[in-house]
Amino acid sequence: MTNKEFARFSFAAAAACALSLSASADALADAASTAGASAGLTEEDEAIGREWAGKIGFGFDAQGGNTTQSGVNGVAEAKKLEGRYVVIASAEGGWEEKRVTDADGSERDERTVGFAEAGANMKRRFEGFFLYGSLSGRNDDIAGIKYRFSESAGLGTFLVDEEGLKFSVEAGLAEVQEKLEGASSDEYTAVRLAERADWIPEWGENVSFFESAEWLCDVDDSDHWFAKAEAGVDIPMALDLSFGLKAALEHENQPAAGKEKTDRRVTAQIGWTF
Repeated sequence: MTNKEFARFSFAAAAACALSLSASADALADAASTAGASAGLTEEDEAIGREWAGKIGFGFDAQGGNTTQSGVNGVAEAKKLEGRYVVIASAEGGWEEKRVTDADGSERDERTVGFAEAGANMKRRFEGFFLYGSLSGRNDDIAGIKYRFSESAGLGTFLVDEEGLKFSVEAGLAEVQEKLEGASSDEYTAVRLAERADWIPEWGENVSFFESAEWLCDVDDSDHWFAKAEAGVDIPMALDLSFGLKAALEHENQPAAGKEKTDRRVTAQIGWTF
């Protein structure tokens, strides 16, 4: 059995184990005095979980003078806590172009940013750990990524799980389907590691900070991997509006032909929270 076949067998076994554990835990949870206590959820989590919470944000920038450049970006996020389940879904996109002059003196618009990505992550909490399933899709023509989809499952735990501060880590396997510019489509099994932290300081009047990172590596080629890290802050404003600022770093260890390995992006947005 090759490493890839073994990884796929392990992926299937982990999924089957997750279903089995989930069914067993449901029966145990029904016999528990409270579902929240059996899942390790705080009273605050139980209260928040009765409704969806999220944000829809938009940003715009324009420059003139030495350079003529404009762009837009948008994001939508939603979170739901339902008993022992945590569901987080998001979608984000951006576009930007600038006016350039060719050697013959003619002017044209050249796109400098163009991407779209979406994902969903569901956690099934138990005492001391959780099972997760994650889906994601991405397109970024500037980086040479025609498409990349991944489906993953695995285990995780909250290293910090307090009111106002949560830090979780995840580890599992993923199935990746991708096509890079100048290359044929590819499909492979990858190891996935991820972490996320959320902090709402007592002094912040509901100001929230977050950071996350994710790394996926082909089980058959240790040089074939990619990673992404983000950090940002959301500041509440009047009328359910908020101001968000986020910095993102993406690295492709084997990028598309002629493309840089690392991309950096900073976005500022005004959003509506619900």
